[in-house]
Amino acid sequence: MTRFLSLGAFLLLLTGCSGSSSTGGSDDFSRGTNAINDYRFNESDSLLSSLEKEDSISARAAYLVGLSKERQLLLWDAMEHYLRATTRDQGYAPAFGGLARVYSALGSEVVAADVGRRFAELSKSDPEAWAMYASLLISAGQLPEANRALGQAEAAGYPSDASSLIKARLAFARHDISAADAASAVAVNSPSAKRALADYLEDRGFADSAIAISRAIFEDDRSHVAMIEHFFRSLRVGYLTEARQMIRDMEKRDKTTILPRAAWALYYDGAQDWANGLTAVYQLQEVRPAALSTVAYLYDIAARSVNLTVAGSASEELMANVEALRMHPMTKQYAIYRRISPRVRLMLPPVAVVSLDSVKVAAIRGELEYQAWYAFALEQWQKVDDTLPSFSSFVEPWGNDPAHWTAFASTRLGFNPIKAITAESLLTTVLTDHPNFRPAFDSLSEMYLFVADFAKAAALFEQYPHYAQIYPDEAIRQGIALAEAGRGDDAVTAALRGLDQSAGKSMLLDRLARALARRGFSTQARRVVEKALTYRADDPDLLAIAARLACDLAECDKALELIETGLDKEPTHKALRAEKGRALFDSGSEEEGLKLLDDIVMNEGGNGDALLYLSHRLAKLNKDPNKAQDLARQAILACPLYKRANINLAQVYLMTGRPELARGAAKTALSQFQHDAEAYFLLGKALATENDPEAKEVLQLAKRHGLAGDPLKEAEALLQRM
Repeated sequence: MTRFLSLGAFLLLLTGCSGSSSTGGSDDFSRGTNAINDYRFNESDSLLSSLEKEDSISARAAYLVGLSKERQLLLWDAMEHYLRATTRDQGYAPAFGGLARVYSALGSEVVAADVGRRFAELSKSDPEAWAMYASLLISAGQLPEANRALGQAEAAGYPSDASSLIKARLAFARHDISAADAASAVAVNSPSAKRALADYLEDRGFADSAIAISRAIFEDDRSHVAMIEHFFRSLRVGYLTEARQMIRDMEKRDKTTILPRAAWALYYDGAQDWANGLTAVYQLQEVRPAALSTVAYLYDIAARSVNLTVAGSASEELMANVEALRMHPMTKQYAIYRRISPRVRLMLPPVAVVSLDSVKVAAIRGELEYQAWYAFALEQWQKVDDTLPSFSSFVEPWGNDPAHWTAFASTRLGFNPIKAITAESLLTTVLTDHPNFRPAFDSLSEMYLFVADFAKAAALFEQYPHYAQIYPDEAIRQGIALAEAGRGDDAVTAALRGLDQSAGKSMLLDRLARALARRGFSTQARRVVEKALTYRADDPDLLAIAARLACDLAECDKALELIETGLDKEPTHKALRAEKGRALFDSGSEEEGLKLLDDIVMNEGGNGDALLYLSHRLAKLNKDPNKAQDLARQAILACPLYKRANINLAQVYLMTGRPELARGAAKTALSQFQHDAEAYFLLGKALATENDPEAKEVLQLAKRHGLAGDPLKEAEALLQRM
C-alpha cells in the first residue's frame, strides 16, 4: 500500500488558506476560501478556477484551486495546481507547503522533503513549517538535517511537548529505542503534540495506540481536516474498517459527491481491491474531466483488475496519451509511470519509458521506486542478462548506496521469482554492510517467505533479532516464518510479542493463522487469533480471519457466529460473505452455501475467496465440473500471486478427473513457490493417478518440505501402495 501522509503533513492544512496577498479579487478569494472550508467544493472549484484563468499571474488563485482539490482527495490534480502556483511566484510559501503535503501523500518522501525545505525557508519564523520540514526529513531518512530543522522550529516557538515527540522519532529512526521512549514520555497538551504522538506510535508499529489517539483527535475536532487525517492514518496502518467509517462520514457530511468517491478510490487501492478500485476511478471521471494523471492511475488499476476487457480499453486510452504524458510536468517532477504496474510495463513500447531516462534517477536520489524502475528499464530494453554488463551506467552514481541495491534486488524479485538467487545475493550484501536498513531486511524476509524457503526466513530473523524486537509487524512476520518452518510454539512466542504492542495488520495475522493451522498447530493458531480479538473484538477483518480459521478446523457453527457478528458491523464485507458461503456449505447447508457463493461471484467480480470456495466445492460434489474449472481459472486472475489459487486449480482438476492438467497447475505453483510442500503433494498425487514412477520421489519431496495434516496422511498412504 502507498504510504500516504507522514508526520505533520496535515498540520499546515489548519492554516493553509492564509498567505501572501495577490492581485485583485480579494472578495472572490474570501468566498472561495469559505466555500472550501464549508465543503462546498463545486462552488469553490467554479469560483477559483475562474479567478485562476482571469488572473494569469496570481499564485494564490492556483494555490487555492490546489487546496480545494487536495481537500477532495484529488491529489494528482492538487499537485498540478500547486506546481502552477510555484511557477507563478517562486516566493509564495503556501504553494510549496501544499506541494510538499501532496508529494508526501503520494509516497514520494524524498521529493516532499526537498520541497518542504523551500516551504520552511519562505515561511521564515513559522514553527509549524519547520516542524513539518523536520518530519518530512525523518521520513526521507535525512536525520542530521531533520535535527537541524527541529532546532529551527524550537527557536521559533514550537511547543516543547510536540518537539520532544519529534525527537523521539529521530531517536527511533536511529534505532536508539531507550532514547526514543525517554523522549516520548511527555505530557501531551498541544494539538501538534497529539498528532506527533500518533505518528511516533505509528512509526513504532503500535497501530492500535496510534489509531486510538487519531480517533480521539477527530472526536475532539470534527473538522474536515481531522476527518481526512484520520482516514489516511487508518489506510496507512491497515485499519480498513476505520477507513471505511471515515468514508461514510464523508458521505454524510460532504455536500458534493467528489470527496467520498475519491476516498473510495484511495481505499480500494490501499485494500488492493483492483476491480472495485477501477470502478471507483471511472466514477470519479464521471464528475470531472479526465486528467492525464488519472489516466495513468486508471491504467495501473486496470492492469491489476480481473476485468481484462476494461483493462484493454484503459490501455488504448493511455497509449493515445503516451507522448503527452512523457512531456507532462508531472512526469518530470514525480514520474507518473511509477504508478504503472510491472505487468503493464512489459506491454508498453519503448516510447512509454522515455520519461524514465529523462528523469535520471540521480535527480531524486534515495527514491527507491525511481531507482527500481530505472534498473528495470535498463534490463528490459537493453536486454541485459544476469551478469549485468550494461548496469554500470546505473551503478556508478551510487557506489554502495543500500537504497539502490535494495530497489534493484526487489525489482528483479517482483518481476521474475526465478531470479530470486540474484536478489538474495544482492540483499544479503546490503544487509551485511547496512544491518539497520529495514527495506533490505523486509525485501529479503518476504522473498524467503514468497518462495517458501522458511528455514532461511527463520534464520534471517535470528541473525537480525532487533527487527522483531523493535517492530511489532516484524514480530508477526517472524511468527509466520517459524510456523512454516514447523516451530509452532516459537512462532506463537514471537507473534504474541508483536500482538502485545499492536493487533498487527490483518493480512499478516491471516498469514500466520493459516500457517499454524496448515502445519497442524491448531491450538497455537486459536491462541493467536483470540489474542488479536481482545484488541479489536468487533473488527470485521479480524472476525473474517477467526471465521476462516474455525472453518479450517471444522468448527463451522463457531465460524457462523463470528461471521454474523462481523456482518452486523459491516453487512457488505466481502471476506465475511465469502466465509459465510463456505461455512454454510461445510456445516451441511450445501445448497444455501452454494447459492450465496454463486451470488457473490456473479455480482461481486474479483472476490478471490468466493471463487476459490465455490470452484472447490462444485468439484468436490462433482457438480458441473466445467464450471468448477472455469471458476478456478478465474481465481488465478483475481489473485495472481496468491499461491492458494494455483493449489486450488490443481485440486479442482484432480477432483474433476483431469490429472494431466493438475500436473501443470502444481508445476506452476512450484515455479512461483519453489519449496511449497502442498504443491509437491498435488504434483505427486497427479503423477500417482497416472501411474508415473516419478510420483514416489515427488511425494517424498513433499514430506521433506514439511507436509502436514490430512495431506501428509494421504501422501503416506499413496507411498505405501507404490
